[in-house]
Amino acid sequence: MIHYLDDFLLVDDSEPKFFGLLAAYLDLFEKHSKREDEFQVNFLGIQIDSDAMQIRLSFDKHQHALKAVNEFLFKNNIIPCQLEQLVDFLSFCARVIPLGRPFLRNTFNLLRKMSHFHPHSLCRITSEAKRDIH
Repeated sequence: MIHYLDDFLLVDDSEPKFFGLLAAYLDLFEKHSKREDEFQVNFLGIQIDSDAMQIRLSFDKHQHALKAVNEFLFKNNIIPCQLEQLVDFLSFCARVIPLGRPFLRNTFNLLRKMSHFHPHSLCRITSEAKRDIH
């Protein structure tokens, strides 16, 4: 069982009613619409396919990532809090992209340089960060 905030992932649950009983005992609400008993499940926006042994971003997370990257690539300047949000989201996406995290190195470096600026000051995006994101 994996627990992340209010989401639970149970693998090979031999007693399917157990979680419902546990949730009721702990006075938690179980959202039955999110229950999936298949080889493919969506957990935290990551599609887990245990039959094909693959993980990938869900469609909406994938679309969000493409939009965020395209918006970043067309900018010349960014405010630190926007860059931090982008880096956080792309770090999440890197969980399912083989060797994706090293391509965030220059973006992390840019964020570190911007950390002493005011959170809403406009800062120039480096060509290295753009190259990595591209």
